[in-house]
Amino acid sequence: MLVAHRDCRRFSPALLIAVAFCSVISLGLCLADEASVGADRFMCHCIYTSNKWIQLITDLVKATGGQSFAAAVSSPQDAGSHTKLLKLLTDRKCDPKAGAFADTDLEFDTQRLDMLGGSAKLDGGAKIELMEFCVPGQVLLSMLCTHKFVLAADMGPALRWVYAMQNLLSFVEHCMDSDAPFPLLVADLNAWVVRWTKQPLPQVTPQTALQALAATAFPGKIALRKEIDSPLTHCLPLKDPSCFPLGNDNLF
Repeated sequence: MLVAHRDCRRFSPALLIAVAFCSVISLGLCLADEASVGADRFMCHCIYTSNKWIQLITDLVKATGGQSFAAAVSSPQDAGSHTKLLKLLTDRKCDPKAGAFADTDLEFDTQRLDMLGGSAKLDGGAKIELMEFCVPGQVLLSMLCTHKFVLAADMGPALRWVYAMQNLLSFVEHCMDSDAPFPLLVADLNAWVVRWTKQPLPQVTPQTALQALAATAFPGKIALRKEIDSPLTHCLPLKDPSCFPLGNDNLF
C-alpha cells in the first residue's frame, strides 16, 4: 500500500462497512472462491453517467489521432493535437507521493480494493460507488500522472505513479480489455511497467523534459475496440463533447 496523506478523504461509510463485513465473516459467504476470482469481471465495470470517463476517452483518442501515445508525443500530427495531449497531462490532479487516487481526494489504499476483489455480491451504495470510482479509469489516469511528472522533470513521482498504475492494473488485468472501453491494452501497460522498472531512469531537466517524455512515454497504441459489449462504443469518440458536459447525466 502506498503511503497516504492524512487529510485525504476515504471511501464512503457504505463502502467501508461492506469492506469490514467482508473481512470478518467467512470468505465463502462474501467472496468468490479462489478459482472464480480471476474470472469475475465486476471490478472492470464502471458507471459513465457523469460524462467524466467518456470525455477523458474522447480527449485521449483525439489527442493521439490513432497513434501510440509515444508517437503522438514525439511526432504529433499537428500542433493542435500536441497541445491537446500536453493539456491532457497538465490538467490531471496527481499527488507527488501518489497518496491519493488521481483526480480525486480519495486516499490511495488498495487494501480495500483487495478485500472487495471478486466480490460481485456487493449491493446497494457500496457497489455503485465502486463502479463510479472505476478501477480501469483509474489505471488510465495513473498512466497519465506518470507522464505529467516526466513533463515536469520530476522522475521520482513519475516512478511512484508507474507503481500505482501497476497496483491498480492487478485488479482488472483479467477483464479490462474485454469489458472496459478505455482505449489501451493490458499487455502494453504491463510491458511499459517492465521498461520503467528494469531500465535506469534518465536524468531530466526542464530543458530536456519534452525529449524525456518522448523517450519514456507509453508506447502502446491508443485505439477504441469496437468488440467491447458496451453501449458507449458506437458514440466514442464523441463528435461534439459539449453535448455531454461534465457533471450532467447521460442516458447511457
